[in-house]
Amino acid sequence: ILMLYPEFRLIAASPYLLEYTVEYKHPFYEFFRIEHLQGLNQQETETLLLKLGESYQKETIQHIIKNQPKRVESLRRLTGGTIRIIILMFEIFVDSQKGKAFDDLEHLIDRITPLYKHRMDDLPKNQQSIVHAMALEWDAISTKELVEKTRISSKIISAQLKQLRDNGWVEAIPTTTKNHLYRLKERFFNIWYLMRNGRKNHKQRVYWFVRFLEEWCDEKAIIKKAKQYIEALKDKNYNTNTAFYSAITIIGTKHLPIDIKCEVFEKTMNFLERYNKELAKSLTKCKIELFIEKDDKQLITLSSESDIKLLKKIEQLVKNGQTEMIKELIYPKKNGNIYFKTGQIFKENKNLAEAKNYYEKAIKYGYTEASNNLAIIYKVEFKNFQKAKELYLKAIKNNNVNAMFNLALLYEKELKNFQKAEKLYLKAIEKNHNDAMYNLALLYKNQFKNFQKAEKLYLKAIKNGNIKALNGLAWLYFTQKVKPQDALKYATKATKINIPNYSHTLANIQLWNNQINKSIITSSKFIYNILFIETHPDAYKHYLLMLLSKKQYHFVYNLFTNKEYKDLQLKDRYRPIWFALMYFMKDEYPNEYRRMGSELKETVEEVIEAIKKMSVDYA
Repeated sequence: ILMLYPEFRLIAASPYLLEYTVEYKHPFYEFFRIEHLQGLNQQETETLLLKLGESYQKETIQHIIKNQPKRVESLRRLTGGTIRIIILMFEIFVDSQKGKAFDDLEHLIDRITPLYKHRMDDLPKNQQSIVHAMALEWDAISTKELVEKTRISSKIISAQLKQLRDNGWVEAIPTTTKNHLYRLKERFFNIWYLMRNGRKNHKQRVYWFVRFLEEWCDEKAIIKKAKQYIEALKDKNYNTNTAFYSAITIIGTKHLPIDIKCEVFEKTMNFLERYNKELAKSLTKCKIELFIEKDDKQLITLSSESDIKLLKKIEQLVKNGQTEMIKELIYPKKNGNIYFKTGQIFKENKNLAEAKNYYEKAIKYGYTEASNNLAIIYKVEFKNFQKAKELYLKAIKNNNVNAMFNLALLYEKELKNFQKAEKLYLKAIEKNHNDAMYNLALLYKNQFKNFQKAEKLYLKAIKNGNIKALNGLAWLYFTQKVKPQDALKYATKATKINIPNYSHTLANIQLWNNQINKSIITSSKFIYNILFIETHPDAYKHYLLMLLSKKQYHFVYNLFTNKEYKDLQLKDRYRPIWFALMYFMKDEYPNEYRRMGSELKETVEEVIEAIKKMSVDYA
C-alpha cells in the first residue's frame, strides 16, 4: 500500500529506535524519515505539567510550579526534558510533598527502573560491558579508555560502538584529533545507571550534582537547613567540629526565628556535652555576647532544678504519646514559664495543636514571650500572617523587644511593607536590639539603597559587639566598591571567629584588592578549616567563581586536580564549575569541555555567564 499510494502518511512515535527503520535490509527502511525529538525547555515543561494538572484535576502541580519552580527546573535539566520522564515527574510531584529534587529523583528512578533494566538486558554481552563502562564514567570517554576499562580489544570496541550509535544508545563527539569521544545519548539513563548500579561514590556524584543544581537555581531555605541540622545531631557519629560551627552559623542567621535558634543551641549543647565538652564550653561562652540577645535568655534557661526535672518528664511523656498525664503535672503550678517550655516541647515534636494550647496558657499567666512564639507558629507553619501580626502586637504592648523585631521581619519579608518594618526596627533599636540594627542596615542597603544609613547602623551594631555587622559592613563596601582598606579591615576582624561565610567575604575582598595570599589559600588548612566545604558548599562555590572571574584558571585547576585535595572530590561536587573552567582553558585542554553531558550544558552556560559578569562587576 505504501509503495503504491503516496497519499498515505503514517506518523508514529517510539521511545527507542526500531531496527526496521534504521537497517536498510528491512522493508520499512525507505518509508520513514526519523525526526529525533529534542527535550522540552523550561517553559514547555511547565506548560505540559499545567495541562496535565488540568486533565487530572490536580491543583498540587500549580502550587509546585508557582512556589517551587526551581524544583521543576532541576529535574528538567537532569532528565534532559524527555517527555515520557516528565509525565512520570508529574505523578511524583502530585504524590510527594517533600519538595526536594533528590527525593523526587529517587522516586522517578524507582518508576523508570523496569523499562531501563529491560533495555539493558536486551543488549548483547559486549555492548552491555561498553554501556556499563560509559555509564559509570558519566562524562564522554575515548575508545582507548573504554579498552582499558572493559578489557575488550580496540577492534571489537569500534565495531560495537558503531552498532550502539546506529541504535541510538551512544553519541560521538568530534575532537581536535581523529579520535572521537563517546557518551550515552540518553542522559537520564546514565543517571539511572549510576543510582541503581553504581557504587556508593557514584550515587554521591549524582547527589552533589542535584544539590549544586538546587543551590544554583534557588536560594537556601535556612529554616529547613536548621531543621535538617537538628535531625542530623541524632547521629552520634556526627562531627563535633561541624556541629559547633554549624550551630554558630545557624544561630547567627539573620532571618531565622528565635525559637529555632534556641532549639539549635539546646540540641547542640546536649550533643557537645556528650561528645566534646571543650566545644560545649566554647559554645556557652559565645551564646549571649555574639548571637542571642540578653532579652532572649529566658528562652534557653530554666528557673530551677525542679523545673528541669519536670520538663524532662514532660518531654518523655510527649514522646510516648501520654499527653493527658501532662495536664495533671503542670496545671496546678499555674507557671507561665512551664507552660511556655511545654509548648516548646510539643512544637519540637510537631504537635502544633498542643503547642498552640500551651502557648496560649503561658500568655494567660503573663509570659509575654509566648505571644511572640505563638505568632511564629502562625507565621511559619500556618502562613496566617494576619494572626501572627495580632499576636506580635499583643506582645509589643507588653514591651517585648523580640516581638518588635519579628513583626518588623514579617512586614519586611512577607508583607513587603518596608516603611512599617523600618519603624519597628527603629523601635527595637531604641531598646538596644542588636539584630534589629543589623537587619535595618540590610533593609537600608537592599531596599532603600541608602548606603550611608546602612553604614551608620553597621558601625553602631559593631560597637555593640555584633560580629555579623563586621561582615555586613565589609560586604557593603565590597559591593559598592568603596573604602577597600576598611573592607579588608572589617572582613579580617570578622574572620577571626572562623565562620565560613565570613572567610568567603574576606577571600572576595582580598581578590578585589589583589592581596590574596596564594600560599595560604592553597593549603589544606584554608580549605578545611576556613571554607568548611562540607557545611558551606555555597560559600566555596562563590569562592571558585570569584577566582575564575579574576582569571586564576591555573590556580583553580590545581584545586580540582591536586592529589592533596583528592578527598574533597571537587570535580564531582562542582561539575558545572569544572566544565566552565575547561571552557576558559580550551587552548590548553581542547577536548575536556567536549566530555560534558547535555544535562550539564544549560547550567554550565549560566555559570560561564555568571563568571563573565563577575569579572566586570568586581574588576
